[in-house]
Amino acid sequence: MDTVNRLKQEVKDTVDGQRILEKKGSAALKDLKRQLHLERKRADKLQERLQEILTNSKSRTGIEDLVLADISSPSRTQTGDSSSISSFSYREIMKEGSVAGSNKSTTGSPQSQSQPPRPADLSDEEISELFQRLAEVQQEKWLLEEKVKHLEVSSASMAEDLCRKSAVIETYVMDSRIDVSGAHGQVDRSSLSSVLRDLVKPGDENLREMNKKLQNMLEEQLTKNMHLQKDLEVLSQEIVRLSKECVPSPDAEPGLDDAV
Repeated sequence: MDTVNRLKQEVKDTVDGQRILEKKGSAALKDLKRQLHLERKRADKLQERLQEILTNSKSRTGIEDLVLADISSPSRTQTGDSSSISSFSYREIMKEGSVAGSNKSTTGSPQSQSQPPRPADLSDEEISELFQRLAEVQQEKWLLEEKVKHLEVSSASMAEDLCRKSAVIETYVMDSRIDVSGAHGQVDRSSLSSVLRDLVKPGDENLREMNKKLQNMLEEQLTKNMHLQKDLEVLSQEIVRLSKECVPSPDAEPGLDDAV
């Protein structure tokens, strides 16, 4: 009985550890989702600001050509990221802007010729820094999305594993209440408890591997108990049948007296 109680306590500790890990994973997942939402809002604001800058730019025609070229590029088609404009380099934008500015200078007034081909109220360094920040934000957003997907898969796997272990443990505890007579059951329980004591060691860092071994041992013991229960049922039926055959019927007693 002490062995069964000790096994139940060890199983309960293992289940509690799994639940704690699942709660930690859920908390980390919520935190990453919150960070991802904030980064998306930040990226959207930066993109709106960039679109506003590009709209007010003097080199709007050259930048629109770059946008169309980036949308139709093979790398953009493969990635499918329709919101990414981080592949634009400031050098190409200014090159197109200078070409557009030179074309306008041939037909424009002397005042338009003196205006530089850059976005209004922003210097070259500010535009370059804005593109760099946008690229960094999009990279961080992609990393956060990957972490969220990984945590979702890991949490689903842990939940499924926990449900499976809970079902096995529940069945094992219910079957362990049946008192199996005989030395065979005692030997099985003692061997199982000794193996579990070897597996469950204080300070064991490889908790996942230990849980797998514990699950295998529980499933094996559950299978043995099921076979023993079936054998007991077969033996009970056989005993009942033999008892019926050994007991003489009432009709045969008068004939026996006459023969005597």
